[in-house]
Formats: sequence, C-alpha cells, structure tokens
Amino acid sequence: MLLVKITTQIIYHLVRNMLGILLSLFTMPLDYNFDYGLVEESTTEQIQQPLYEWRASWYDYKLWWQWWSKWHDTCAIRDKEHRYQTFKVCNDEWVCVDCYLNDYWPAREDRVIDLSSHAFRQLAPLSKGLVYVKVYLEDV
Repeated sequence: MLLVKITTQIIYHLVRNMLGILLSLFTMPLDYNFDYGLVEESTTEQIQQPLYEWRASWYDYKLWWQWWSKWHDTCAIRDKEHRYQTFKVCNDEWVCVDCYLNDYWPAREDRVIDLSSHAFRQLAPLSKGLVYVKVYLEDV
C-alpha cells in the first residue's frame, strides 16, 4: 500500500511538471530565441542608442510550479509599450544577454530593469546584487 502511495505521488508530480512546461511553451511567442544562456560579445558599431542606462537587479520566481527564472533569460521593466519583446542588456564590459520581457514593474525605483537570475548571472555574479547596464530593444 505504501509503495502504491509513493508511486502515485511521483507520477502526480511528473505529470504536473510536464504540463507546466508544455503550457509555458505554448505561451511563448513563436519567434522567441530558445538558445538559453547564450552570451554574445557586442561592439559599439553593432548597437545604437540604448533605451535605458541604469542599474539592474535580479530575482527568482516560480512559473508553472518550477523555478522558471533559474533557467530562462527573462526580465521585468516599467515600460508597458515594449511588453513581450526581446531586449539586449549589456554591462560595462559589453557582455550582453538577450532577455524576453515577460513581466512589468521592477520592485524598486532605484533600478530600471529586473533580470532573472539566469540572465543576471551572465553579466555579473549574483552576489553583486546590482549591475550598471544599458538596455537596447532588439530589432524586430
């Protein structure tokens, strides 16, 4: 009886996580870049004027019962005009990450963008907390 109960719980959690992954894939735009963790070196010739220049922070959040922000490059920003678009976020050394804007509103006024921990980790160590960035709108 105990073995049946444990097996049922395992199957339940597997199905629940798989449904969450499938639902999140269907809610992504069709042109979303799935090369997670891709860090690109950029030059000033490739990038024009930034939309924002200020500090960025990081945060973790759950989506569909999993820590979505630990494996995806997503971000939150106050600008509702560009919602559901991809941004290029670059640090002072021109290390850049493409993040998909899926949220609105950084928690505090002293930063312009909140990055998922996965995206922030590509720009600076998480222990740094804040990093100065330039935010560019990706070409559509």
